Amino acid sequence: FETEKRKREMVSNAQFQGAVENLVHLAAHKLDQAVDYENDRLDEKIKKLENMDDDDLERLRERRLAELKNKAQQLQMNRVKGHGEYREVADTKQFFEECKQSDRVVVHFCRSTTWRCQIMDKHLRILAPKHLETKFIHVDGEKNPFLSEKLRITMLPSVVLIKNGKTDHTIIGFDEMGGDDDFPTENLEWILHSRGMIDGEMSAPESPRSRMKGKTTVAHKSLRQDHDDSDDDGWESN
Repeated sequence: FETEKRKREMVSNAQFQGAVENLVHLAAHKLDQAVDYENDRLDEKIKKLENMDDDDLERLRERRLAELKNKAQQLQMNRVKGHGEYREVADTKQFFEECKQSDRVVVHFCRSTTWRCQIMDKHLRILAPKHLETKFIHVDGEKNPFLSEKLRITMLPSVVLIKNGKTDHTIIGFDEMGGDDDFPTENLEWILHSRGMIDGEMSAPESPRSRMKGKTTVAHKSLRQDHDDSDDDGWESN
């Protein structure tokens, strides 16, 4: 009986090893195919450049200059619209005007006396002049209850991401950045990039969740909770 059991185990192990080897060979084959494809694309681009005459190169140069000129003009127009600054929006009318002017708007719903809102302010002030393609504004949710209700703001701080006049996503509190108060600006920047709110090439930062190990995080409170101390995220005070 023991001999038969050993034989079955040996067969099972051999089958498992064979399956693993097949998967490794398949993955290697797929990788080789991908490398070959990219090499072919690169070779094709090189051949096109080699076959270009002076007129082709001049047209390519003119097209590139036109693209750079258009980009510079767009950045200048964005500055006129208030891009590059982190500004406060005072009321509902101004809010809708700001969102109508720009395709991408990052809106921080906050309260000046809530210290986690101050932390978020610090990061957004850094990002605003760095990403002129996007508008960065902040709204006092306590003074604008209509907007808060319309955009379903229930926690502070909340950062609403608006694309083409529509809400795309809301970052509630600090959880997406790692959950603690000293998260780096790069974590917030990566979230905005992954949501298509800002341009440029970026590498994913260290996993935000890994920064939470061994740390105690403070839960963000509801808007409707009583305001018993200065660290409360609620709006209603006693």
